[in-house]
Amino acid sequence: MRKITWTLGTMVLVGIPALLGSACENTAEQCDLINVPCSPSGTGSMGSSSSGSSSSSGTGGTPAGCIPSESKTPVEESCGVFVSSSLGDDKNGGTQAKPFKTIGAALMKAGVARVYVCGESFSEPVVVSSAVELYGAVDCLKSWAYDPSKKTALTVAEDKIPLTLGNAAGAASVEDFAISSVAAKTPGGSSIAVLADGAKVSFTRCTLTSGDGRDGATGEDAPSAAAQAGTIGNSGGNACSADTVNGAAAVKNACGMANSIGGKGGDGNDVFGGTGADGLPNNGGGQAGKGDDSSVGWSCAGNGGDGKSGLPSTAGIEGAGALMTELGTLTSTGFLGAAGKDGDAGKPGQGGGGGGGVKGDGTMAKTLCNGKPGVGGASGGSGGSGGCGGLGGKGGKGGGSSIALVSLGATLTLSDVTMKAGVGGKGGAGGDLQAGGDPGNGGAGGTNSNVATLNSGCKGGDGGKGGDGGPGGGGRGGHSIGVAYTGAAPMIDTKQIKTGVAGKGGPGGNSDLKMNSGSDGMAAPIQVFP
Repeated sequence: MRKITWTLGTMVLVGIPALLGSACENTAEQCDLINVPCSPSGTGSMGSSSSGSSSSSGTGGTPAGCIPSESKTPVEESCGVFVSSSLGDDKNGGTQAKPFKTIGAALMKAGVARVYVCGESFSEPVVVSSAVELYGAVDCLKSWAYDPSKKTALTVAEDKIPLTLGNAAGAASVEDFAISSVAAKTPGGSSIAVLADGAKVSFTRCTLTSGDGRDGATGEDAPSAAAQAGTIGNSGGNACSADTVNGAAAVKNACGMANSIGGKGGDGNDVFGGTGADGLPNNGGGQAGKGDDSSVGWSCAGNGGDGKSGLPSTAGIEGAGALMTELGTLTSTGFLGAAGKDGDAGKPGQGGGGGGGVKGDGTMAKTLCNGKPGVGGASGGSGGSGGCGGLGGKGGKGGGSSIALVSLGATLTLSDVTMKAGVGGKGGAGGDLQAGGDPGNGGAGGTNSNVATLNSGCKGGDGGKGGDGGPGGGGRGGHSIGVAYTGAAPMIDTKQIKTGVAGKGGPGGNSDLKMNSGSDGMAAPIQVFP
């Protein structure tokens, strides 16, 4: 018979060579022999934990008996809290007999360090904001024993991320989960399975699968109707209506562009006609018509009395399509695709030149004007103003991406993890342009008041057509990426990552009139972002 001797505060075993180490390292059979309580791992305990009972799989020396994959027996009640979507209720206490229904409720329990989730399906967005160990693949119908064939499935509704780990999470671990996001629903929305924001987290025996990204929204079209037309020039005054018949007043366009002005018409005097004013701006406005200088055979057409038309203006520059260098932006809430640029507005057309005035009676007896109030000749009409410039189309939005794992400066340990990304969404098309406004017609010259020997005033020049707006650029196509990260690159064999097809870039506005489509997205196992 073996001899056991007790001393105060210390147990000394005599005649038992197998028990030379600390009592904490004894087997379950040895514990039974000496009547010492055992820890959940089956090792003996004397009120202190043994270094031999910890595991690197845990976040802080977790006993192997509390790690389902390392224990040959079911997880014990004392190891943590328990979750079952089929058996649980969030009003429960999280015990094995009365588990929580959702993972979120378990994480809300004060002081929770380990959460055991039945190998069932869960549909909820899970946010980890404290140091915790999440264990899946336990069979809640078999005493919460480990079953590697029953990974815990976690998914969520459209446009949400199934699992997010914040930077306050500390050291967290996730084992035996199959995490998947569904196809995005919102235009330009992305599908992301896991987002780790500054967290330190390990994943073991997990699969991360992201659904398809959504096509980007089309850029807003400019108004379909052409821009405001230029203002019609004013008509000149009639001959014999005054000693000096003032030329028609200048006009400007209706879109508030004061630099597009139809020139004033030339005055009609008794012995000569005044020259009209040039349209504005000076470098593009119509040339003024000359006045009647009493030369033989003078006419508005033959002697240049009509004002010249203003020049049409240039179209707005098209918005650039999103470039290959524009990856889009990773954020704490997901991913924002690269949008195309807006098209510029077209410039207004230039003002027409004012028509020339003509000479009148030339005598004080008013013989030709037949006793009318004055002896001045007919004045010229003013030039029409230019049409307003068309507005540009807006840039198309970037396509949504499919990303299995987003890491924002996180520290990741990936062991036996596989990933699969879906299809990237197409980039949005650029918006269509607005056509420039039509030119304003020049004003008519004044009449000769039925005096056959007097000329009528000269016509003002038409304004120039407004420039068309620029079409919007196409958005970049969405990506298909296994791991999209900032900071340190995670260590993982790219053979464990499958990517889908990247989204096509969106065409530029007006059926890619200016060939300003966006670039296609990329398909990459791992991609760094700025």
